[in-house]
Amino acid sequence: RWAAYRLRALEPWIDKWALPESFAGIRGSSAHDATYDTMLGIEEALCFSTPLSGAAADLYKFFDQFVPELAHTLLRTAGCPSFIPDAYIRFHAGLRVRNALAGAIGKPYRRRCSIPQGCPWSMMVVALATRPWILTIRRLDVKPRILADDLMVLARGEHHIHLLTTALDATLAYLLS
Repeated sequence: RWAAYRLRALEPWIDKWALPESFAGIRGSSAHDATYDTMLGIEEALCFSTPLSGAAADLYKFFDQFVPELAHTLLRTAGCPSFIPDAYIRFHAGLRVRNALAGAIGKPYRRRCSIPQGCPWSMMVVALATRPWILTIRRLDVKPRILADDLMVLARGEHHIHLLTTALDATLAYLLS
């Protein structure tokens, strides 16, 4: 609840860096919006016989591998009021999880890496962390999309295959950096 409330309170700050290609953690955008917008683009290409190709990448275990301290640094660097990321990192520092197996519950422990999947703040952190990727792909004349922990690109036009492979190479370089 705290995350949803604070996220609404920070909408003016989020609006300063949010991009329309991000369908995660941004007010007024959802997976349904992404699907609808993407399908409209595909339909338009089909109607006008415009060559089109695309690809999607699932960022494997993204939420389980994201380091909370990186989210804290990212938020502070992006200009988020300091008391918000400080509270967020204290939440993670105090969070203990347990494994459950065959009806038994294990001892509590702290995960070094992990942000809660589906949490409004985690989704906003994804949008902020992938913003540079969106800007990079835009410059390649390819349409990028962020769908939670999925990246998607659509290339249109006569040289769509070349554009797509260039965008995929840039995506791999971004992920490895």
